[in-house]
Amino acid sequence: MSNRSVTVLNFSSPELNQLAAEFSARQQLKVYVRPYVNKGRAFERLLAKTPAVNRYYSATFGRRVLPSDIDLSKVVEVGIGSDFLQAIMARYGSRWFQNAVGTAGAATLRRIQQDIRSAGVAKAHSSDIVVAGYHVARDLFRKDEMFRVLNYPTTHHRYTLELLKGEQIEDPEFAVMSRWNFDSPSVQDLLDEELDNADLVLSGSTFAANSLVSCGVPREKVRVIPYGFDQQLFVPQKSEHVSDFVVIYAGSISQRKGIAYLLRAFRKIRGPGTRLRLVGNAVADATPLGPYLPFVEWSPHMHRAMLAQELQMASVFVFPSLAEGLGLTVIEAMASGLPVITTACGADDIVEDGISGFVVPSRSADAISEKLIWLKENPDQRVAMGRAAQKRALAFSWSAYRRRAADSILESFSHSSVGN
Repeated sequence: MSNRSVTVLNFSSPELNQLAAEFSARQQLKVYVRPYVNKGRAFERLLAKTPAVNRYYSATFGRRVLPSDIDLSKVVEVGIGSDFLQAIMARYGSRWFQNAVGTAGAATLRRIQQDIRSAGVAKAHSSDIVVAGYHVARDLFRKDEMFRVLNYPTTHHRYTLELLKGEQIEDPEFAVMSRWNFDSPSVQDLLDEELDNADLVLSGSTFAANSLVSCGVPREKVRVIPYGFDQQLFVPQKSEHVSDFVVIYAGSISQRKGIAYLLRAFRKIRGPGTRLRLVGNAVADATPLGPYLPFVEWSPHMHRAMLAQELQMASVFVFPSLAEGLGLTVIEAMASGLPVITTACGADDIVEDGISGFVVPSRSADAISEKLIWLKENPDQRVAMGRAAQKRALAFSWSAYRRRAADSILESFSHSSVGN
């Protein structure tokens, strides 16, 4: 099947960088369409050396480097100007950008996605297979002469929206953080069409796959393939004992991620030598965080190398999500030697309850605080669980993900009407 031609479209999913590299290594990649990426060109080397901009560029766009085995001549960048504008708004603008559909920031994001869709249609002719991320698959998926693979890295949008509507009622204190950027009817219709037209849907966890099926996606076209992590970057801490008991969370600061329950759990156990670190941008209005900020350390922006260092200095990783595709930061924390407290909402495919961490009921601050207390009072068992977590994470490398995903796509293609 080496003569098969594959086009990949991606807006922001790291797993599609890996998958494009895998098809490139197999000599099957026709074109990879995505936003800006650092190819090591002359102007990029100049930016990295220019004092006025090198610090910002190196910490943001300069870090957008693809896997080393991808043929960069196959990579087509689109919407570069819009991409730069969007990233600057997201990093330095007020939080209206992340919350308000119809603002200049959200319009810029939609324009980038449309640029990717349009370029995909223009570049993918004669491809046998198209692999596209959600939001950028619609236009190309209207062509039924290709085998269409949709990467859907989260729970079904309609499942999640219903969950968050209930959360707004049940937990009004954090209602403004229960909003999601998929609540626009036009976005929902686009995602519905992409799922309907897909011949194969890639999902990161059993929980996410079940949400797709519960909303009408045929189970036979869903494949669960867990993601991976950077094995060079995320490694265990040199010393297995830290002076303080440091609880860390990394991800978007939102109620979809269960952030209220983590904050309330930590409030029950806080005291001398006990710290909570939050890493990630607030999705929507961060006002509900106000009463908790006096005893929380919050870093809205942190690139992967800095996160790796933070994880090495922590004691336990908590990921209390209510609806999750998988949670890359869970694998990264486990690879860093941390036990993980999570819910049965995605990451439980990876975390072994009582071995590499704990799987607790969702929406339960009491359950989280109980496990935090146990881990704090039992440092030897905590270290042992961290070692088990690190061993478990080794099964989820990016090389394993890309191999499994590519093999699954090619096998499904060979049994399809398009592939015969």
